[in-house]
Amino acid sequence: MMPAFGGDDFFVGWQDPPPPGVRRTLVSATRLLLALAAGLAVLLATVQGPLRGGRFEFGVERELEGVVSERPAPSLRVARPGHLDGLDAAAVPVVSRWLLVAQGKHGAQELVAGLDGRRVRARGSLVFRDGQTLLELSGRPQELDPVAAPVLSIAPPAAPAPLPLGRATLPSGPRPGQAATPK
Repeated sequence: MMPAFGGDDFFVGWQDPPPPGVRRTLVSATRLLLALAAGLAVLLATVQGPLRGGRFEFGVERELEGVVSERPAPSLRVARPGHLDGLDAAAVPVVSRWLLVAQGKHGAQELVAGLDGRRVRARGSLVFRDGQTLLELSGRPQELDPVAAPVLSIAPPAAPAPLPLGRATLPSGPRPGQAATPK
């Protein structure tokens, strides 16, 4: 059987230099891979959509009070301005839900563990984008004393009452086009 590179072309990586046949193959393969990588980079850059505007209050820390929700993602329910008790004139909850992240925009699950449904005071920087607000926490939120803290009625809205749809009867036996299988 003849070697892949022909003749006596045999190369061991720690020896130098490679035989001419091996060298040509390595240079050609390297050039091809570099060209493919450059082409892929250009393709990805052209199909990527434009960045949408957002604002990050870097270095500006705010202190907020609200109720923590651990699921589905850590968030802070905060009463909207003008509604300190979290209710409007018709006693309907008026709150904003702000996602919580740890520094570097990493998950905040560890920072809010055990605080689900509790009133807290949180410090951090706000991030705004696409109508969403995110709070990058500077540390673990401080749980407020439920007796000393003002009541904030910002529980999630109740589920709507069930709507009766009437009785339904399911057909028995095989449907047209369905094979009846013995049991």
